[in-house]
Parts: sequence; C-alpha cells; structure tokens
Amino acid sequence: ITGYGKTFRTILEMFKGVELKNIDKDFKSKIFEVFFKRDSQKGGMGQYFTPLKVVQQIVNMADIRPGMRICDPACGVGKFVLEAVSRDINKYYQIKNGEIIKNIIIEGYDKGFTKDSERTIILAKANMMIYFSDLIKDNPTLTPKFSALFNETFHLRTSVLGTLDYIPTENQKYDLILSNPPYVGATDVFNKEIKGKASLKKYYNKNGTGLEALFIEWIVRSLANDGQAFIIVPEGFLYRNQDVELRNFVIDECIIDGVITFPVNTFFSTNKKTYI
Repeated sequence: ITGYGKTFRTILEMFKGVELKNIDKDFKSKIFEVFFKRDSQKGGMGQYFTPLKVVQQIVNMADIRPGMRICDPACGVGKFVLEAVSRDINKYYQIKNGEIIKNIIIEGYDKGFTKDSERTIILAKANMMIYFSDLIKDNPTLTPKFSALFNETFHLRTSVLGTLDYIPTENQKYDLILSNPPYVGATDVFNKEIKGKASLKKYYNKNGTGLEALFIEWIVRSLANDGQAFIIVPEGFLYRNQDVELRNFVIDECIIDGVITFPVNTFFSTNKKTYI
C-alpha cells in the first residue's frame, strides 16, 4: 500500500481487536479529534480544526430535515456535515433493493495541491466510514456503493482558488452551510486569480480582508433563498475598517439571527478570538 492509502490503513490498524458495534458516535468522532490534535502542521495555513463539542453545539442550532442540501466549503475531516446527519443516519440513508437511497445531500470541499491536502480528504472519507459503520456492518455486500457515496460526498479542489472556483447554479444552492473557513491574511495569489476571470471578478467584489472574506462571500451567494449558514469568523471580520463593504453585504443579503463569542483558546492551535 503506497502513498496516502497508508494513512487510511493506519487508522484501520488502530482498531485491531476492537469491535465497532454499538459504539457511541461521540467516541468515533473523538478518535479523529485526537488524531488531528497531534498534527502540528495545520496552523500554518490558517486551518484550525474545530473541536467536536463546538461542532455539535452549532449543529444543535440548525434545523436539519430530509431533502436538504448541506455543505461545508472548507470541510477538513468533515465533522460539520457528518454531525449534521449522525443522529438519524437511518432516516437520511435507507437501503432498498440493494441501493443506498439518499434522503439528504451532504457535500464537503477542501483545497490543495499537496499530498498533505489529499490526506485531509482521505481522512474525511475515513471519518465518514466510521460514522456509517453500523450501516456498513448491516449491509456487507454494498461496500462498493458506500465507497461511491463517500467519494460523492467529499471532494478535493485542486485549482488555486479551490472551492472558491466553484459557483453553484440556482438548482445546486444549499439549504444549510456550516463552516470554519481558513483565516489567511495574504490573499494576493487568490485576488490575482479572481481578477483574471470575469465571472469570478463579478462574484467576489466586496474587497474584504483575508481568505475568510472570500469564503463569506461564497457562502452568502451559495445559499438558497431560505437557506441558513453558521460560520466561524475571526474577530477582525467584525471590526476591520477594510471589511465595511463586506459586512454591509452580509447585512443587506441576510437576516442575522445572532453573534456568539467563543472563549479564548477554544481552538487547539490559536488563541485568536472567534465568533459564530
């Protein structure tokens, strides 16, 4: 086994001698949280993986129901979209006549060109396997179809802009977006790419600061008319003079239900103040 298939194998080997039957989903998720807490490289790219308890409380606030399209445009290992369906997987994914019937659509995107980026998406799919372990156990002949479902759910975007290069059509817009986008101050390479494409230049026109500003524009524009979003943002977004136009855009386009502050050091790798 070569390349980042080894990562997947390493995870499987952790479970040698352990039965995954009737195991609480919080424990399954905690495995991944510990795995990533060990990884010290992620902070450099503004990626701070969201603690499971934070994800769960945000998901608790969302009204999740069958028929929805749910997305995380900066999904990491996929906790937001997986937690959104975890409490009632058997309602959202039913097995009929040897087929997996999806009563909900979840999608996660992450960006990158390196093997490390590929590793994150592989881990998201492995995470999904753990969340779906009871369904998989009960339907051992459907392994290829579960594999296809995992590949349909999590996507690696290898362009310079990653998810930001993908503009959903009206039919593809999302009912719910849950995300903790990366916080990167230097965005010259992204802005240059946007200016080189007329469609993107029109799409991203609020001149916000940092990569999170572009993600906020993407999220607002990618929501269905009655859609809802929960976004984790840094303190600067709420106060920076350079982001006035972007904040006005959010106020004009959205009804803001609330702003919730996190305690300092909520995230493993940073003491930056953050908000939902």
